[in-house]
This record gives sequence, structure tokens and C-alpha cells, in this order.
Amino acid sequence: MKDTANFNCSNSYSDPMMAKAMCPFNRRSCGNNTAFNFDSVGQKQNINVTLNKGETCTFQIEAQCGLPAFKPNDTTGFDIETIDYDEDDLDSAGIQA
Repeated sequence: MKDTANFNCSNSYSDPMMAKAMCPFNRRSCGNNTAFNFDSVGQKQNINVTLNKGETCTFQIEAQCGLPAFKPNDTTGFDIETIDYDEDDLDSAGIQA
């Protein structure tokens, strides 16, 4: 997310992470894919993101084995936030994976 002070996408959730997930996915700024599923250890994916002031990108990253990791090249002026969960967390919230 770039420039959290000017972020305003959804007031439907009191949780700011859920509110950001409601924002439209801008392919011009965020790329073509909203979700990535890694099924082997060492699998990689490059993502190029170019945000304007007040824009946000939300990605769902899933790993069948191992643990997903990311290494940004440059985060100047950006906030990167993550939510970690597994199927047990989704089951207890009544969400189907």
C-alpha cells in the first residue's frame, strides 16, 4: 500500500486488513494475477507493482509445501502487510478454502 494516510476504499470492515482486501484489483498497477499457488519448494514468482498515491494491491499466496516467503527489491514509500493462516483458521471462521 502506498500512502496509508490517503487510503480510503471500504468502511465496511473495522479491521483495516479486511477493508484493504475489498479494494478493486488494478491490473495496471498490480499485474495480471491476484493469487499464486506454490506446489514445490524453491518455486519463484516475480511480481512487479507500481502504485500511485492511495492505491493498494492484495495478493493471495498459497503454498502446498514449505512456507511462502517474499523479498521486495525496494519498499520506499510502501507498507507491506501480511496475514498468515491455515485451513484450521478458515474452518473455525466458517470459511471454505
